[in-house]
Amino acid sequence: MNNLTVLNNSKGLVLDSRDVAEMMGKRHNELMQEIEGRTDGKNVGIIPTLEKGNFRLSEFFIESSYKVKGNNKTYRCYLVTKKGCEVLGNKQQGEKGILFTAKYVEKFNQMEQNQTDSYLIQDPIERAKAWIKEQEEKVLLIKKIEEDEPLVALAKKRLDKNGIASITDATKSFHLKRGQITRWAKNNGYIHKTITEVNNKGDEYFKIYDNGGFKNIGITEQGLQLINDNLNNIA
Repeated sequence: MNNLTVLNNSKGLVLDSRDVAEMMGKRHNELMQEIEGRTDGKNVGIIPTLEKGNFRLSEFFIESSYKVKGNNKTYRCYLVTKKGCEVLGNKQQGEKGILFTAKYVEKFNQMEQNQTDSYLIQDPIERAKAWIKEQEEKVLLIKKIEEDEPLVALAKKRLDKNGIASITDATKSFHLKRGQITRWAKNNGYIHKTITEVNNKGDEYFKIYDNGGFKNIGITEQGLQLINDNLNNIA
């Protein structure tokens, strides 16, 4: 698990939502539901509430993803800014809220101090090395966020109530050509090559849905992330 990550913009420092969940004593999927809301409508979620109030989401939560060693799957998470942590802290009650607030404030203060210390290194060569390392980390993170932007837009606008997006919509959102997603999915064993069926390998990423009496293959949220991670191979 990472500690704090530095963004090369005005948002400054961010925490991985997995770290935030651990600090709050929650499972990560529980925190994701708290941030995004539940599909059954029992919890509206912080993001829909912020969107309704016309707040800039990136000042609170930045959508991201991660992979687990030994597992080729990609999972969603958020980079949480200090303002995002404040919103989460305000939702907690009593002792839990106090402890979480103390933890995230300590984390941010610690990283802010580390940033300051790196510029106080006396040796100019070592100071330059520290600066270069920080800049490289910032560039990599910004690149990752920019790569995920098409997925973020599609996930919010294209998924239907069942959590499925059509291949046509995905093709438009990722600026691909017609047939590229289907061809790539067939060649990699995710969907059947000759009939409208999803193979076991692709069950998490593609789903069959009815479209006016015809069977179509749709893409799940996990499938959108899979496509996003393989755009260079698909295009």
